[in-house]
Amino acid sequence: MKRSLLVLGLIVLVLCALVALPFTAAGSRWLIGYLDGLGPLRVSYASGSLLGELQLDELAVDVGDVQVRLENIEFSLDRSCLWRSEFCFRYLRVASLSVDVAEGEDAAEVDEPGADSYIEMPYALVGRDVAVGSLRVTWPGGSWEQGALRGSATWRGALLQVPGASLESARLWVEAGEESQSGVAAQAGYEGFDPPRVFLPLKLDVDEVALARLELDLAGWREQVTGIAGAARWRGTKLTVAELTGQFGADNAPLLRDLYIDGSLDFDQQWPLAMTIDAALAVQGLPPMLAERPLRLAVTGDFQDLRGELRSTAGEPGLAVDAQVSILSAGLPFSASGSARWPESTALGAVVDGLPERLAQMQLTAPLAVTVTGDLDAQTLSMEARGQLPAYPDLRLLADATLRAPVLEIRELSLRDAAGDSTVSFAGGARIETPFTLTGTLSVPSLTLPELAALGTGQVAGQARLDLSTGEAGWQGRLTAVDLHGEINGMPAVLRGEAGLASGLQLLPADLRGELNGAQLRLVAGDPDGAPDALDLVVDDFGRWVSGGRGHLEVQARGDFMRGRAKLAGTASEIHLGELRLPAASLDGDLGAADGRLQLDFQVPELVYAGRRLQEVSLALDGSTADHTLRLASTGAVSGALEVRGAAREGGWDATLAPTQLSTNSGAWSLPEPVAIAWRDEQLEVAPHCWQHPDFELCARRIQAGVAGDVQLQLSGQVAAFNGLLPPDMRVAGELGAQLQASWSADSPLRLNAELGAQQTDITRLYGMGESVTVHWDAARLSAVRESGPLDLRGAIERDGRDVLTLRATLPAGADGDIDADLRLDRLQLATFSPWATLFSELGGELSGTLEVSGAVRAPVLTGRAQLARGHALIEGNPTALTDLDLELALQADGGTLHGRGLLGGGELRIDGRITRQPDYRLDMTLAGEKQQLLVPPSSELRVSEKLQLSLTRDLLDVRGEVTVLDGILRHEELPEGSVALSRDVVQVDPAGNPIREERPFDIRADLWIHIDNRFEVRGSNLLATLGGDLHLVQADDAPLQVFGGLSLLGGELRAYRQQLEIKRGTVDFSGPPQNPQLDVSAERHVRSDNVTVGAHLYGTLDEPELEIYSDPPMSQGEAMSYLVRGRGLDTGAGADGAALALAVGADVVNQSGVVRELNRLPLLNNVAFGSSGEEDDTAATLSGYIGDRIYLSYGIGLYEPINEFTARLYLQSRLWLEVVSRLENSVDLYYSFEID
Repeated sequence: MKRSLLVLGLIVLVLCALVALPFTAAGSRWLIGYLDGLGPLRVSYASGSLLGELQLDELAVDVGDVQVRLENIEFSLDRSCLWRSEFCFRYLRVASLSVDVAEGEDAAEVDEPGADSYIEMPYALVGRDVAVGSLRVTWPGGSWEQGALRGSATWRGALLQVPGASLESARLWVEAGEESQSGVAAQAGYEGFDPPRVFLPLKLDVDEVALARLELDLAGWREQVTGIAGAARWRGTKLTVAELTGQFGADNAPLLRDLYIDGSLDFDQQWPLAMTIDAALAVQGLPPMLAERPLRLAVTGDFQDLRGELRSTAGEPGLAVDAQVSILSAGLPFSASGSARWPESTALGAVVDGLPERLAQMQLTAPLAVTVTGDLDAQTLSMEARGQLPAYPDLRLLADATLRAPVLEIRELSLRDAAGDSTVSFAGGARIETPFTLTGTLSVPSLTLPELAALGTGQVAGQARLDLSTGEAGWQGRLTAVDLHGEINGMPAVLRGEAGLASGLQLLPADLRGELNGAQLRLVAGDPDGAPDALDLVVDDFGRWVSGGRGHLEVQARGDFMRGRAKLAGTASEIHLGELRLPAASLDGDLGAADGRLQLDFQVPELVYAGRRLQEVSLALDGSTADHTLRLASTGAVSGALEVRGAAREGGWDATLAPTQLSTNSGAWSLPEPVAIAWRDEQLEVAPHCWQHPDFELCARRIQAGVAGDVQLQLSGQVAAFNGLLPPDMRVAGELGAQLQASWSADSPLRLNAELGAQQTDITRLYGMGESVTVHWDAARLSAVRESGPLDLRGAIERDGRDVLTLRATLPAGADGDIDADLRLDRLQLATFSPWATLFSELGGELSGTLEVSGAVRAPVLTGRAQLARGHALIEGNPTALTDLDLELALQADGGTLHGRGLLGGGELRIDGRITRQPDYRLDMTLAGEKQQLLVPPSSELRVSEKLQLSLTRDLLDVRGEVTVLDGILRHEELPEGSVALSRDVVQVDPAGNPIREERPFDIRADLWIHIDNRFEVRGSNLLATLGGDLHLVQADDAPLQVFGGLSLLGGELRAYRQQLEIKRGTVDFSGPPQNPQLDVSAERHVRSDNVTVGAHLYGTLDEPELEIYSDPPMSQGEAMSYLVRGRGLDTGAGADGAALALAVGADVVNQSGVVRELNRLPLLNNVAFGSSGEEDDTAATLSGYIGDRIYLSYGIGLYEPINEFTARLYLQSRLWLEVVSRLENSVDLYYSFEID
């Protein structure tokens, strides 16, 4: 019994010892040592106890072809889970985890689904806090590597559940197969893809995962996905993802944003795939209409026949791409077709940035269609796009090309106008490698040049061969077999021959001759017989090339152009460009002479700009690239010279501006010390210096400009020092002080600090005849400061002890920022703007209010209120005054209102308007007035009432309403010449070619009714009439004025045939063009002595009038004409009066002929007429007319006496003229005409 109790005690003691082993370090070491090597398990103890906190050096499991290894393990078990046959880890730390799935000897059998088996865990593992430093899973043909992982997991049987996990980075790699399914290697190097079967021996569920970055390397295709979050499920070979989000592409250059993926991929057989991907385009440099576009890609099929449908889900244009690719086949054969559908009237500039304005206005039409087929060896592309321009309503771009790297065959690249006969095409080939080459033929079967072309309108045709190459040694391009011909602006356009350029603008052998827009070109270089190279350019009319310009240019060059040697000679005459006038100029030069010297001499005897006249202007360059002198000199308004001596140095240029003195009408400007100038490493540096005037000093403390810069300027003194440089009709006075500091660099924005202050400033505009207007400011100040963000502006103008104008503005650094500005006005005199408002001879009133600007730079919003009190204005040359004008402007974010009252010509004027901002700025205004006395220089006047509706947009003024002419006097012979509406692109010039009328700022659309009461008089030297009627004036956009309606002559007198006739009836009817109304006018006289009434009836159109003589009682035309002209019949006073009658009648017939009409159309000539003068024996035949508007000439030949008479008149004013008469006796008389009522 004792022995039994002893054995039982020993057993209990052993069991207690066994139970106590896991609670001690020694026991845990013994147990782990016992487990090490037991079956597939290998374990290495480090420290701690199994049921406490334990550290292991290594834990490895080797099951068949699967090896699992964990290193540096730390964990703490929860003992309460042991009773449920679970190992629960309070925490688990693993430095590294690797899973290797090797390809066994029976790999073919393993590939069969029946050979798959999961790793069954005999007991459950639960990790509440799991951290793995690195994880690597490898299998035949692929691997998964990741960085730190943290989360929780449960492994029961074959199921591994991950409720949540976060990973820093991961990499998925799948190698390409050795050959394609057909076993034939593709010429492009891609041999196909033999997809390995990937079986995960675990059932993996990941409910929520966050992965910072995933790098993909799939058969050589590399990309990355960042910011991944979502859920995944892997069963055997099938991976399913749900609500997976992220960003595709590198962090700094993403390709897709807002990535959202749902679908599955089965790593079995040919890898079947079914997946939907939503994303937004984020490729840098995309056009505005494509940037950030949301897309949806649906992928179905398998890697042998993979199909994708790509669609845009929002925005315009609508995108659609359908593609098919065989990833497993050699060469990667594929096909794809895509289209883009644009909304109506989509401008090309909204799709592509940086285009010229006219090209950006091209309207795109749907669809753009692209098709690409082929494989990695050869790809064929075809494309068609459509658009329209005003001159090309149906443009089609066609492309058809094949790429067999590196050779690109361009079968067709053409641009055609299907609605016209314009086509430009290119066909040829290119090698896309280093060096790059492009060769082909540029064909122009026909090309119509519209008005938008810089050279004008016309049509050309022809062809040329293009050869272009680029490489490390540089580039060169040649055009050969050039043969272009046609007509531009009604003049021949021809270009034939060959020419080329290389790097550094080096000329290649050339023989090119052309004629274009009135200019002739001849270029010959590289003659094989050694003849000198030659360039001849003649521009007969400079105005054909530069809008607003005119003149004649000729340039000649001879030498060896291919070596950079040439002698130049050129002349220019009567060059006009804006306010610049060059009566004559000459150019002589010798470039790249044998000794390396350079010589250029440009001489201008006289130069006029903005009213200032310079004489003997010269620009001369002499020296060589190593050592040269540049000198600019002139006399006149600015007299002196600027001379720069420079020299090329290694990597730069050094120069010195010599001391000088420039004399002006307001004093001399001097530079007392030489100024050093240097250019190196794309940086300009100018030494500190000062320009000095007796009343002013302008100093540059520092000038460095280029990629980086630092500029410091300072000026102070009396602004009258600049009067010699201003236009002659402008004068300034006062004290000015300013300083500016600006700096910038390649990696930092502009920093600016500028201040300007003016004291007691006067600005005077001189109008001539002793008239002028002066604006005075007590003080003005302006500051501009920018550190790194927006620009801060502050300014004010002070007058009469107060700030009449205050400015505060914050401007953004870029075009995408917002503006914040306000302008405050406190009784600012409108006369302040007089020096710049040259249209007005008088301008007055007071402006008050506050205006604020906010919003984006591209779409600013103007709000606030402003008032004009007691405004008045007089237009230069017109005495009709606008007085007592009170206006109030109120602006809100969506528009504004305008209200006001005043007096125009003594009559009331009411103004009401509304401003709208959307879709574009628009002003709708009503003008109403009553009994306004309008004076029309020189001596006509009207009294009118009106009610008009005006609408003004960016390029259109629409005028509608009624104008009633109550009464008035129109002195037609004294009116300024009128005009008919011209197209906006027409520029009128005088006989000398000077522009008279430039393009209007907007088109005019009119629909006006003019009611003329029966109290309107028309007066002239031969006419006094009263008329009335209604006219309807209509003008469409960019079209001539049309007039409809009629005027009735109610009475008056008409002087004709040297007799005073009484107007009995008359009508003037308009049915379109105002130049050619329908006439029906009768005027007559009564001869009391014979009780005869005779008259003239004028009818027909103004261009082709017909005259009929009538009488009461009826009589012959000759008898009636005698009564009309002489007041008696043919049988009375025969002889001299008969000849005079014949002359008078004959002169009237000649004056209505086409000969006289053509004479009056000649430049400077008007009112040319044949007639008679004198009576009886003094009768003379005369020829008279006007040269211009002020010189009248008349020459008479006596019919009965050999006496000739020459008369010349110079009209000093409309009523004052000087007359010189040469007859038997000469006389000089001064006449003044006036009327006595």
